[in-house]
Amino acid sequence: MNERLRKVNSYLSSLSPIKFIIVMTALTYLIIIPFIPLFYLAEKHIGPMGGAAEDINQLSFIGKILIASILAPLLETLVFQYGVIEVLDFINFSKYRQAILIVISSIAFGMSHCYSVIYMVYGFLIGLVLAYSYMLYKKKDFSAFGVVFWIHCLRNTISTLLYLI
Repeated sequence: MNERLRKVNSYLSSLSPIKFIIVMTALTYLIIIPFIPLFYLAEKHIGPMGGAAEDINQLSFIGKILIASILAPLLETLVFQYGVIEVLDFINFSKYRQAILIVISSIAFGMSHCYSVIYMVYGFLIGLVLAYSYMLYKKKDFSAFGVVFWIHCLRNTISTLLYLI
């Protein structure tokens, strides 16, 4: 298992930033697929998933795109990837520090999407992809913030457009 993860990490590290952004945006959707039956059961027995789209329904099309595709990714990347990871990265608390930082960042990201328990799990899974991306590009000494912002921006734009169709 560790060897497979190393190979995947090596492959992802070798991608150009644009290819990486596209692959990781796709992964934010693919990572959800195994959980769809659980989300369905939870919605059926607990209640609706909810989501940000319900909060911005009264805005114009341009307003929805600006909020969901630019403002939210900018602020969330600043707080949940840059903020959490950069602040805690100075603490050398474990040889598994990077994995722990990814999980902490993802938990914070998921909890901020508190529309429902289901949505928080959904946010946590997406947060794993975003935090991993941040850590990878931080090591590459490339704009980790920019890469994560664009992954998040692209993902939210696709989701917003699909919601509006």
